Amino acid sequence: KLTIGDESLPSSNEPRNRPAVYLLRLEGVFEREQMRAFHRDLRPRILRMKGFFQDPQGLVHLDALQDSISFDDQEGGGLPDALKTELTLIGRDGSFIEPEIRRVWKQVFPENPLRLEAN
Repeated sequence: KLTIGDESLPSSNEPRNRPAVYLLRLEGVFEREQMRAFHRDLRPRILRMKGFFQDPQGLVHLDALQDSISFDDQEGGGLPDALKTELTLIGRDGSFIEPEIRRVWKQVFPENPLRLEAN
């Protein structure tokens, strides 16, 4: 509920309009161009993609929002034990897009297994 002054209004926050969130746990080394292609193919269905992955030079932070994607090399290049390489995808709405994520993953990363968790 939303309260304005003394008036309480019903909330419009419902499961059907909450963005779906997917966590992709990554294993292996990935190329930036592959990540760019993965984002491009899912862009119509997601609001955001962010996280860390290993490329041939070391650890990279990825941040993608709509048409924009950025890659930032992380200091030291290696992966600290406490940090996991994973990506978070935030869907545009509550639609279930796991099958589409799996299909695009298999096309872009045929050699890398996908460990996916949906919230």
